[in-house]
Amino acid sequence: MPISLNYNAANAVAYAKKWWDGYNPKYNNYNKKGGDCANFVSQCLIAGGQSLSGCSTDGKGCVPGVSNLKSCLTKKGWKSSSSVPRGFKAGYPVIFSGHATIASSVSGSTVLVACHSNPHYDSPTSWYGTPTYYYL
Repeated sequence: MPISLNYNAANAVAYAKKWWDGYNPKYNNYNKKGGDCANFVSQCLIAGGQSLSGCSTDGKGCVPGVSNLKSCLTKKGWKSSSSVPRGFKAGYPVIFSGHATIASSVSGSTVLVACHSNPHYDSPTSWYGTPTYYYL
């Protein structure tokens, strides 16, 4: 199933801003089960209109686990780049080795991210290692 052509990155950012330091009771919390980062990014993507059906979801529509989320994004048609691609927006996923985040702000090649597990909002990507940027 291809990417939703109506993906609204601004809605994903609004969700991230609301929930980066809390947990939406509608979804599972994986902090005590290895980490909640991919689950949080899944929730942001869903808020933006991206269906994650057909991936290994947790029954609530989210994809727990960084490797599962990377596979799901690829399956859904997201492209990836080791540098900030042209047209990259806040609301797009940024994944590091073992950690998933969502871009909360983009200005040129400067990308700030939001995440769970160790909650942050508008954090520099340099905090997390080498990023892979997912984009439409």
